[in-house]
Amino acid sequence: MVEIDKELYRRRFNEAYHQVKKRDKVWEKITRLNIAITNRCNADCVFCYRPELDAITKPMHLPYEDACTFINRATEQLPIKRVNFGMTSEPTLHPQLPAIVAHAAQQGLETRISTNLQLLTPDLSKRLLDAGLNRACFSIDEAEKTRFEALRRGLNWEKVLYHAYTFKKIRDQGGYKCKIYVNPVHCRENKGREEIITEFWGKVSDTEPVMCREIPTGTDFRVQPWFDPYERSICTDTFAVYTNGDVGPCCFDTFNRFPLGNMYRHSVEEILGGEQVRELRRRLYELDDMPFHCRVCVSLPRHAGRELGI
Repeated sequence: MVEIDKELYRRRFNEAYHQVKKRDKVWEKITRLNIAITNRCNADCVFCYRPELDAITKPMHLPYEDACTFINRATEQLPIKRVNFGMTSEPTLHPQLPAIVAHAAQQGLETRISTNLQLLTPDLSKRLLDAGLNRACFSIDEAEKTRFEALRRGLNWEKVLYHAYTFKKIRDQGGYKCKIYVNPVHCRENKGREEIITEFWGKVSDTEPVMCREIPTGTDFRVQPWFDPYERSICTDTFAVYTNGDVGPCCFDTFNRFPLGNMYRHSVEEILGGEQVRELRRRLYELDDMPFHCRVCVSLPRHAGRELGI
C-alpha cells in the first residue's frame, strides 16, 4: 500500500487550519459556489450512484427565486467569483436554467454547467449563451455509438453528437465567450480506450479532453462523474448548496452526509463560520476520522487515492 505524504497533505490545509485556530473568518477564502438547481437526471449511467441517491431523495428542482436569493446572499457576503450549476444531476432538466445563469452573470460571476448533452438543443444552447454562460463541460465517455449507449443508458448517441457540435457552431458563429471542456469519466468500462476517446472529442473541446479520475462514491464504490481537472480545488475555497437548501463542504459530498447548515434557516456567516466547518478543517489537517468524500477527493496529492484507506 502506498503511504500518503502526510507533510505534503497537511501543507495543503495549513492555511485553513491556522485560520481555525485563530478563529478567523474562514469563509473569506470562499470563491466558488456550487448549486444543485435540480437533483434529477435523465440518464442511467452504469458507473453512477444515482440509484442509491434517488432512493433517499425526493426529486425536485430548486425554485428560480430561491436560486437567485442564494446567489445574492453568497455574493453579498463572500468573494464569490464563479458558480457551477449542477453537481449530482443534469442541469438542463431545469426549465429556468437560462434565467438562473443570466442572474448569476448579472452579478459578475463566471457561470458553468456540466451536461450530458442529451437535452442541450440548439435553442437551449443559444439561450444559455445569450444568458452569459462562460464554461460548458461536456460529460462524454465514449467514441462509438454502441459503447456510449451501453455506458450512458438512456442517452442517444446521435443526439449527443449533434448537440455537441451544434453548441460549438452556435458559439463560434455568435462570437460568444464560452469555453468548452470535454471530461470523459475514466471507468472500468472504457479502460484502455483513453487515447481513442480523447482524440475523437478533441475536435469539439477547446482544450485537450482530460479523463476524470475514478472517485468512488456510494456503497458500490463507483465514480463521481465530474470535477474540473484544470483547477483542482481544496475545500477551503468552495461550498455547495443542495436542492433542499442544505450547504455542504463541496460538491463531492454527493449524499449530503456532512451538512454545515441550511440556506433557508441560517446566514452564510452562521454556516461557514460555525463549529461544523472548524471541526472539518481540524479533521482534514490532522487526518483524523476524515469524511469518506474527503479521503477520495481529487484535492489529495496525486499519489493518494481510495487505495490508501486513510
